[in-house]
Amino acid sequence: MSSTGSCPLLEDVFCFWTLKGGVGKTTMCFHSATAYAEMYPEKQVIIVDCDPQANLSATILTQLYCDWNPDVVRQDKEGLDVVDEMANHILHEHFPKTLLGYFMSLYASGVNPLKPNEVLIDAHKHNSNLPKNIRLLCGDLRLRCAEDYIRENVQGKFALPMGPAPWVIERLRLLDFIKAAAVESNKQTVVFIDTNPALDIFTEIALLTANKLIVPVNSDHYSTAALRKVLYNLHGIGSSKAAAIKEFEKTMFWSKAQQHKCKVAKIHTVMFNKCSTHSQSLTQAQNGIWEKQCEVLNGLLEDIRKSGLDVKDVFDFGTSRRVPKTASAVGNMFGCHMTDMLSAGIICMSCGLPLWMLRRNRVAVCKKMAMKHTAVSKLSDRDIQSHNATLLQLVGDIKHIEKTYTIDDNEATMKPVLFALMRGSKKIPLRAIKRTLMEADINAKNAYGPKMKIPKAGGSAETVDDDGDDADS
Repeated sequence: MSSTGSCPLLEDVFCFWTLKGGVGKTTMCFHSATAYAEMYPEKQVIIVDCDPQANLSATILTQLYCDWNPDVVRQDKEGLDVVDEMANHILHEHFPKTLLGYFMSLYASGVNPLKPNEVLIDAHKHNSNLPKNIRLLCGDLRLRCAEDYIRENVQGKFALPMGPAPWVIERLRLLDFIKAAAVESNKQTVVFIDTNPALDIFTEIALLTANKLIVPVNSDHYSTAALRKVLYNLHGIGSSKAAAIKEFEKTMFWSKAQQHKCKVAKIHTVMFNKCSTHSQSLTQAQNGIWEKQCEVLNGLLEDIRKSGLDVKDVFDFGTSRRVPKTASAVGNMFGCHMTDMLSAGIICMSCGLPLWMLRRNRVAVCKKMAMKHTAVSKLSDRDIQSHNATLLQLVGDIKHIEKTYTIDDNEATMKPVLFALMRGSKKIPLRAIKRTLMEADINAKNAYGPKMKIPKAGGSAETVDDDGDDADS
């Protein structure tokens, strides 16, 4: 019932969710969304913050002072302050300019629901370090206030006599909104949703809005156990056989979704985060952990089969018609790795910076983070290696992307995050990846110049403006 197919302009909706906290869910949603937006500037990228903590919104709306570009006048502004401004920016005398405001407008009598162009925020206008094609549906600390209204609708207070069940209608409101946003922009649209680790109503809404689920886990022996909990909460795999408990389980999200024949987001990628390596290959010890992780993923497929469900209704196989037969092949299809970002990860989230903009903004970073200038500008060899490896693991190494990151039954690969998200896509944006990597590698002295030369994929050069837009391509 939940599908992007009815709206040709809506390509994909990625939901980042897992029951375990502290695994980098919000961090990976931010870096995945900004990298995707950088790779595809012609598309609209919408970021939806369904977490009441609104940490993702605060990161996106954080503005750093800039002195490397004299044409852009920017002053420091904390993202949390801007989130508060949005929460108090009242539209039509009633509704904050946040996700909560949109849902409030649905239940207000005598008022039309807010339109996407009224409530979506142009992220680049608040944080000019971000790509220009990102729009944000801002989180709100008071998000749980809307849950009572949703429950009242489900209980029939505003229920329609005919049509889909209220439980379904209320949980597809966000999907209706982003479809309208895609049509309104007349651009191909991709959506990234950050969620609360708890399975609250807005997490349920996100899981029925998305068609692809990204499950971040730490790259260790323990977090992979959370994957089985994900399967239970989405599909009831491993549910109780005791009659008394079965009665209680009828109130579970998975039971309601099955009852109303709703399509839940399929697991597209399991993101093994904080992998402690600074190269593009796994160490012997990490290979051992990765083999166990592959066995866990393969074991999940067996659990699904035993439950009577089709594995293709739970995992997103994309255009692939075959189910991998070995544990390593399953891992290479559905798994990807992200290196431990160390201090770079903390800085980027605190300063609202994509990874490739970190070194360019080092002066403002040092001021905001109370760091010495040399801590960012004169990085040690290990720090530079770590930063470069982290960026390569996010967007991919163009030297190997078409050869290495494939499904291989015998070899464990460090598949980049962006490549994992694009699994099933026909075209890989090699030129955009090259531009991004060179932007990250540029030093501050060269960055002061208005233009720089970046080679095309074919070998010739193109002129690129300081903000990254093509000048004569």
